Amino acid sequence: MPAPQTRLGGVFTEKGNLVRLPKGRLLQSRGELSERLYYLVKGHVLLHLSSLVGKELTLDVFGPGELIGIGALSTESAHYLNATTLSECVLRCLSAQTLKSELMHNAELCLELFNWTNNRLAKYASHVEELGLCRLAPRIARHIINHFRVQGVPLKNGSEASIGSQKLLANMVASTRESVNKELRRLQERKVIEISRQSVRLLDASKLKQQAETDSTTDS
Repeated sequence: MPAPQTRLGGVFTEKGNLVRLPKGRLLQSRGELSERLYYLVKGHVLLHLSSLVGKELTLDVFGPGELIGIGALSTESAHYLNATTLSECVLRCLSAQTLKSELMHNAELCLELFNWTNNRLAKYASHVEELGLCRLAPRIARHIINHFRVQGVPLKNGSEASIGSQKLLANMVASTRESVNKELRRLQERKVIEISRQSVRLLDASKLKQQAETDSTTDS
């Protein structure tokens, strides 16, 4: 699915360079000094954190129309998250200085960037709250639903979307692969979803939505 046209997208299209990257390419590293930003045209990019002992937490999966590398606009020009291509990607690359110049002369562009940043921070705050308050089962259901949304696939019976590996899903819901596998089997046994390799097919979309909307009581 192509990226929706926005003012930011227009700037990257007009001023930026086209970049094509294969799956599994590290696009940015946490703390890395960089003056490049990317506008995702096609594909999906994983935003994640890694600890010194090898633990990983996935915060988001970006789809077309998303901006990557916002830290390049800060005075330190540092990134706060790792970004890795989750599939083959087409991006527009732009220097921070070029975007800053455009922002200085376009108030509407500034407002669009402000809204994007505000929405992104709100989403991350909600994600952290979910990890602390919600049980594992609804967390998994919500992330499956989010994969459909990011990929532009309608949430209806018979629809199919990629969810990556169970390790990736476990990182996204801050759990173990074994626990995630157990919950996925339960959903399959209830004929809510059908898992095949790294994709999921919806058998009962309404039940999946009900699972995602269950109470926010933490696991015992």
